[in-house]
Amino acid sequence: MAYLSELASAAADVRIYPEDEIGRPDLSAIAEEFDGIADIYCCGPEPLLSAIEAAFDGRSNAIHVERFRPKPRTFAPNTAFQVECLRSGERLEVAESDSVLDVLARNGMGVVGGCREGVCGTCRLRVVDGQPEHRDEINDDAQYFYPCVSRSFSQTLVVDV
Repeated sequence: MAYLSELASAAADVRIYPEDEIGRPDLSAIAEEFDGIADIYCCGPEPLLSAIEAAFDGRSNAIHVERFRPKPRTFAPNTAFQVECLRSGERLEVAESDSVLDVLARNGMGVVGGCREGVCGTCRLRVVDGQPEHRDEINDDAQYFYPCVSRSFSQTLVVDV
């Protein structure tokens, strides 16, 4: 398991439920036990993540999930728009067939991308102006934007790059 050794120092405050050792955890019982008193961090296959989200739905816990693949979703067709780079002042055209990340890379903006599916967070940029269309799986703060998959509802999107 990733980060298991790092979590060992906080063993009193961390519970790990390895299915291969203890079987499937009773998510309803865990949700009841930790209702509002702990943040929940989970990674794994989609059925597990969906079950965690369902078990904790309506509770006051902060839930943090890491997906390996994005959930299947449907979006409106891509439209062209401009991305304005705050630091350089450059305005770049993003065609229907382009990702913002690809346009930035072609123009030497140096934004690093990892998964290119909107699940890893590597390419996160701060939005300064405009209305982003969040197509990622991790956007927990509306002021950020993941240019590998997300687009813009507004004609121009200003990002901090």
